[in-house]
Amino acid sequence: MAEGKEPNFFNRHYNKGLDWYYNFYSEYTNEDAIGEASVSTMVDAHITAKRIKKTLPAVKLIFVLRNPIERAYSEFWHNVRMERLRDRTPTPDLFDRVVRDQVDVSAFWPPGTTMGERLVEKGMYATQISYFEAHFNTEQMQFIPFSKLKNSTGDVVDSILDFIGVDGSYSDVALEKRNVGKYPVLPQLNKIVHAGWTPLRKALPDWLVQNTVGIRHVVHKMLYSESSPPAMKEE
Repeated sequence: MAEGKEPNFFNRHYNKGLDWYYNFYSEYTNEDAIGEASVSTMVDAHITAKRIKKTLPAVKLIFVLRNPIERAYSEFWHNVRMERLRDRTPTPDLFDRVVRDQVDVSAFWPPGTTMGERLVEKGMYATQISYFEAHFNTEQMQFIPFSKLKNSTGDVVDSILDFIGVDGSYSDVALEKRNVGKYPVLPQLNKIVHAGWTPLRKALPDWLVQNTVGIRHVVHKMLYSESSPPAMKEE
């Protein structure tokens, strides 16, 4: 895997050139297969598919597809954790209001694009995949349901190894969890802490903010846990 799992080269950093991209693999020599996992590559397929074809015509592409609603809800909570919403009260109906663009996210989101719009668009897999189908043959693409990856990991890993032409099996692969979802333990306390920290952070010099990283990690562990997310509001 590339040094830095998500280089996002083919959409966000393409203008930096191939040497910049290849540097992510500088420590590898004679491996059977190398790769990366930039999620936004699929999201921006209208840009990336053609560029990948030009740069890596024989590449193997693996698509992990999650239930679009679950995917949007998971990303929503990621945005909450990353403080991308001015309204950070993590109530059960906040997701509904974000999707309907009733929450101010202008301080963190690109001009002209709403968070709700992007949450929905990222789950439109058929449109995204169509761009890759226009440039690659079916033998170069593998589609994996996220639920199968989660519940039958061994079988999926074996199928991936076979797809990319690497000898081995699930028992030979060292796996580790990354980007584990965490959710507010006490939403109201979370709101109070963020409300107090935000103006303080703006007032402090950057060097002092950096020196608070350890303390903030401790507080973050207190405010968030790896429990299930709050239930979505049903309509």
